Amino acid sequence: MRRKPKHFSIREVVFKTEPLFIYDCPYKQMGQWLRKAYNVDIPKEDGTESACVLHFDGPPYRVVWFQRLSDSLESRGEVAHELLHLVVRICRDKGIPIVANIQTGECGDESAAYLIDFFVREVYRHVKKKKK
Repeated sequence: MRRKPKHFSIREVVFKTEPLFIYDCPYKQMGQWLRKAYNVDIPKEDGTESACVLHFDGPPYRVVWFQRLSDSLESRGEVAHELLHLVVRICRDKGIPIVANIQTGECGDESAAYLIDFFVREVYRHVKKKKK
């Protein structure tokens, strides 16, 4: 019997979001589990994915999937890549522009920088727990 994919959620209270992270499983298995657990369908795999971010109109709303998640250099780069996709979408959905500078002189990318920092730290807290 195939085990359910490993997963965890990260609740971020400032932007009121809680993406679901699914990892260490093939894309197809992730899709089967999401269909069973949340009654959502995922896009057809094109065979090149080793990670992606998915968005839904209902729960679980945001899903970040990694075929393999570890603290290796390659995995860290992939995590940063996918988290950028996640953060850009969160900011867009919340009406927060991501720009270098706002006309009033304020830093316009601070919200995105905060979210990247927050999610990177939280993902790697889970990676460290997984190793124990």
